[in-house]
Amino acid sequence: MLSSFKSGLAAAALAAGMLFSCASGAFAAESDAAPEAQKIRILQEKNIVRGYGDDDLGLDRAVSRAELSKLIVLAMGLKDSADAAKSLPSPFPDVADAHWAKGYIAALEGANAKRPAPVLNGYADGKFQPDRKASYGEVAKILVVLDDKEARYPDPSEPWPDGWMHRARELGLAPEDVAGNAPALRRDVFVMLYDAMADEEGFATLVVPPEKEKAPGFSDYKDSFNTRSTFDHRVYQKELLKLINDARASAGQKPLRLTVDLQQGAYVRAKELALYGNMRIRGNRHVRPDGTPYYTAYTYLPVLNPRYFVGENLIQVPLKKEMDENTRQIMTDPVYLAHHSFNAWWKSPGHRENMLSPLYSTVNVQLYAGEEMREEPGAKNVGILVGATAFCR
Repeated sequence: MLSSFKSGLAAAALAAGMLFSCASGAFAAESDAAPEAQKIRILQEKNIVRGYGDDDLGLDRAVSRAELSKLIVLAMGLKDSADAAKSLPSPFPDVADAHWAKGYIAALEGANAKRPAPVLNGYADGKFQPDRKASYGEVAKILVVLDDKEARYPDPSEPWPDGWMHRARELGLAPEDVAGNAPALRRDVFVMLYDAMADEEGFATLVVPPEKEKAPGFSDYKDSFNTRSTFDHRVYQKELLKLINDARASAGQKPLRLTVDLQQGAYVRAKELALYGNMRIRGNRHVRPDGTPYYTAYTYLPVLNPRYFVGENLIQVPLKKEMDENTRQIMTDPVYLAHHSFNAWWKSPGHRENMLSPLYSTVNVQLYAGEEMREEPGAKNVGILVGATAFCR
């Protein structure tokens, strides 16, 4: 797809929120050419995608502009230029000479000089804001510009980033229902980049060496569930959202929208409770392991006090470590788990009220599996899966 990547590949073989609102967009589907995990694995094998250590790719984190700079530089085959730029003065006042991404950002500045529209540039105030989260619109613009060296800015009458999103969709690089101003998740950026590069000769056909075969046990299932390599979390979210919105329609309520803005808090809640081993902390519901209320996980939101804007549904599912058929289905079948979650919440008046409440307009749900369930009678040799759903006005 991206003709301008070809020479680089041969050499090398970014979110706005409104006050009192939690609204944003949700990324939709990827192409059917290869599973998401395989696409990301190929980018890893090409040394384009790297993690944070301990095999953590941070797939559900929003990508920063600094991280995006590095990703694009590696994809363009400009690593040597980036290394050389480390010893040069920083091109932006807010990118310190000691900043880990200075070389990558400087390398992009050099590439920008050769194009009518820059690949990734600074802001009107002269700053780059390396730690700012990149939006899907910024990613779309980058892919469009890299596809066409002569690409120019869209019609100025089109609001940002609609023009770039439209052109990216024409190239098949942005789905129809993605919000251009939403923060771009690393997993989505990786998939978009892969799809843009997939027609390079030999690129998508890389044979990934199989891992050493072994009989998978509970820990293997748990780890692969948490990394989403054997569990399609998007299918789970989509199915659960459909069930909730069908119920809301029957009750005469407007549908909820999936928003990435709630994802960080919901993920933190699911993970911390799964690692604790119970969704109740010393018998208390909707609190965090340190005893503070659940809504403190959402203080990053652009609202005055998340206590009055964010609601929470929790579910915990025991996981038998001998991996019986039910446990295996829970950990590998997202549609099954979505129905299990919805049915459990529907039977609980408080949880059902949250799902049907006219006060809420957006939602996100996250899952995490833990090694050991605790503080439950008879829970021996049992793991735990925790689901955390956040609702916002």
